Amino acid sequence: MSAPQEDPTAVKFVENVQRRRWNRAEYEQRAFARDQGGDTGETYCEPIEARDPHQYREKHINLSSRVNKAEIITGDAAQGEKGGFYCEMCRCLLKDSATYLDHLNGRKHNLALGLTMQTERSTVEDVKEKLSLLAKRKQEGKPEKKLYVLEERIKQAAEVEERLKEEKKRRRLEAKRKKDQEKQAEFTDPTLASMGLPTGFGTSKK
Repeated sequence: MSAPQEDPTAVKFVENVQRRRWNRAEYEQRAFARDQGGDTGETYCEPIEARDPHQYREKHINLSSRVNKAEIITGDAAQGEKGGFYCEMCRCLLKDSATYLDHLNGRKHNLALGLTMQTERSTVEDVKEKLSLLAKRKQEGKPEKKLYVLEERIKQAAEVEERLKEEKKRRRLEAKRKKDQEKQAEFTDPTLASMGLPTGFGTSKK
């Protein structure tokens, strides 16, 4: 009697009820390399006893510097040259500008900078100083805008419209004159013109 053949389409169940086991030798090697100051391939932030509160970013981030530009990426390129946005501090590559901006504003990057995610509480003196600085900058910066009266704006719009009409009329008359000259040159007899005789049947219509 032959043994029953196994159905290849049957679903095979695997028992997966054991606890996850960690490779202790690998993690001991990583810890030793980190203690020695080597590169473990992962981001590691040194412990900081006192962290500064979250601060305003003064440096401008140019997210559109490589728009409409083509790049050739080879297989042996460095991590920061594989396209996208690369963070030198966290050593991570992000593929689009939105993700890169979220990373810069995120907890991981700010902890690496030695900052917390809490902002410093402003006092009344800080608010007054900021308002006085903005008022001074507004007075010294842009000149005051000229206020136009409604009647003056209507008059200027009418003048612009009149100039556009005159320019359109001039172009139409010039195109008509050029067309008449081409038509007259087509029916002109050079022999009659040399004898001083009329070369065509013109019209008095203007």
